[in-house]
Amino acid sequence: MALLLYENNYTRWLEMAEHNDNKEHKILAITKYTSGKGNGGSKRYEGWTKAGRQRMNELYGMVRADRAENREWEEDYMEEHKKKKNNKRSSTTAEERAKKQRAVTIVTNTLRDDDDEIEEVCAQIFPD
Repeated sequence: MALLLYENNYTRWLEMAEHNDNKEHKILAITKYTSGKGNGGSKRYEGWTKAGRQRMNELYGMVRADRAENREWEEDYMEEHKKKKNNKRSSTTAEERAKKQRAVTIVTNTLRDDDDEIEEVCAQIFPD
């Protein structure tokens, strides 16, 4: 999906970068696979054109084929990810994790209406 979004918006992003202030400059570049009509676009596909949906299916097929051919790589990657996660988790005690969880619960219950403030406080609790 990331590659499709990149292909779709590349010319727009270039134009935005050229003008360095996309708020004052009206962006004229069109996207490759979306209608650009905002709410007026297709509700069913959220504005994606037929070519965009076809390209998504093509990319999806390529990813599936690659994963099938390179299954070991993905398994190795997942195993390495689990090791890192377990090492990180073992460095904190269960009591520390419970304390952080209680703090997060208190913060979210207290600040329910202010998502920005919740993120800021959580960032202080979990500095990683």
